[in-house]
Amino acid sequence: MSLYRKGRRGLCLLLSLALALMPAAGLHAAAPETAEAQESPAETEKQEIPGAGEAEPQTQAAEAGTEAAAEWSEEALQPGDALSGFTLESAEHSTLLNSDIYTFTHEYSGAQLVHVSNSDENRTFCIGYRTPYIDETDTNHVFEHAILAASDKYPAKDIFFDLNNKGYLTFINAFTMPTMTVYPVCSMSEEQLLKAMDVYMSCMAAPAILEDENFFKREAVRLELNSPEEDITINGTVFAEDRGSLTDLGGVAEDQVLDALYPGEISSNYLGKAEYHYRDLTYEHTRETYDRCYHFDNSLIVLYGDLDIRRFLEFLDSEYLSKQERYGTDLSAWEDPLTEEGYEEAVLQVPAYEGDAVENAGMISYAIDLETASEKELSVWGVLASLMNSTAGPLQQLLRSEGVQYPVQVTLSTAAPKPYVTFAMYNTNEDQMPVLREMAQKSLEAVAENGLNPGLLEAVLKQQELASVMLRNSGNVGLNVAESIILDWGRSGRTDVYQQQEALLEELAADEEQTLLKEAAKSAADPR
Repeated sequence: MSLYRKGRRGLCLLLSLALALMPAAGLHAAAPETAEAQESPAETEKQEIPGAGEAEPQTQAAEAGTEAAAEWSEEALQPGDALSGFTLESAEHSTLLNSDIYTFTHEYSGAQLVHVSNSDENRTFCIGYRTPYIDETDTNHVFEHAILAASDKYPAKDIFFDLNNKGYLTFINAFTMPTMTVYPVCSMSEEQLLKAMDVYMSCMAAPAILEDENFFKREAVRLELNSPEEDITINGTVFAEDRGSLTDLGGVAEDQVLDALYPGEISSNYLGKAEYHYRDLTYEHTRETYDRCYHFDNSLIVLYGDLDIRRFLEFLDSEYLSKQERYGTDLSAWEDPLTEEGYEEAVLQVPAYEGDAVENAGMISYAIDLETASEKELSVWGVLASLMNSTAGPLQQLLRSEGVQYPVQVTLSTAAPKPYVTFAMYNTNEDQMPVLREMAQKSLEAVAENGLNPGLLEAVLKQQELASVMLRNSGNVGLNVAESIILDWGRSGRTDVYQQQEALLEELAADEEQTLLKEAAKSAADPR
């Protein structure tokens, strides 16, 4: 790996090269575990999962009649109004999403909730928590798997797979990210979504892993000996997933970029490293993840689509949120100070399976830290990255004029604790490192000095606006919308990411001098 870090913001250049390597004997990669895994928890008497055709969860919210619902409308609410323990904070319209967006706070628990209201019948529930990666044992990932295995309300061997097999759902999953863990589920049926939400929330409130270590053994790591003649092997769902990512060039590159930009910081920790740290991956350490992060005052709930919001708010309040007082979650101990000035270079060899191509199989990443950028400046960088990737943009034109044949793409990364932008060259070799750095610097300097072709800027802005508008015509829109809102909230504490995007597009279109784009390019070209 080759890395540079320059100035207070940090500048990073990374090269990842493939190296032929066979899996070590006795450490065989395993397929993800199922409910029938050998180490799965002992069977318990299950509470029946609310599935197709069954009665609604027996709460006052589920029994609300359609006649009463017809007499009430969300549009009648005003900021400051109270409803089922929630207070409406804001109500705005999003032209890009063709939706009304309502933001609530649950006063007792401290949970925040956003309802993206529109006519989409593919409805979404998603809850997300801020979950900083305090180390690289991958406990956040383990807990994401294990928390959905069972709950006090729904004891089971694996409630997640039961729900997936018995419910009418268009999407069900969970995702671990460097700063957040999210739990989305989607359904064309409002009844099914309410029932799936009940299962998910029961797992958030009282997960069985807190009392049953066997869930940890199944999902995290354990030693296995199938017969006296065989080697002892290491197994576990997350361990197998992490081992499988060892040859993921892009993932390894991102990991090394973080190590170079933020050496020794919490921000450098990367998910998927249980392969290297499994000796420190313990049940007790994993349980601490729940105690540290899984409180409703550290959560954001997003509801999307055409649903009876009063019914959902009443259910959330009566069944879960009113039963957990504000905890006072404080994650400040895992926040890093401003990164010191520096400029680093390194070369990393990435494992590959025997027979894999290793010539012209490298990846160079030239990364610039943007930790001091405002939310508005980061949004500008999102547009600037699109302009750089356009075939008519300054970077791609420069690559062609200089005869550089390797593909280069610019990416803004905001899911990490500290945002950064990367110029990545693919299918390349180490000798192209100075070439990529030169191309990145020249293209940034050109934008900083001369701006962009007005026609290109107008086309890219229209393209971004159209992409947002057409989002409503894609599949599982609520999933993408919910994740975007939760990720932005995790970094900024705000829930108006789409409203900010609309305002920025209008401002960029009216900025004839291209001041915002020039300033963004200048700051990255000279990261002091």
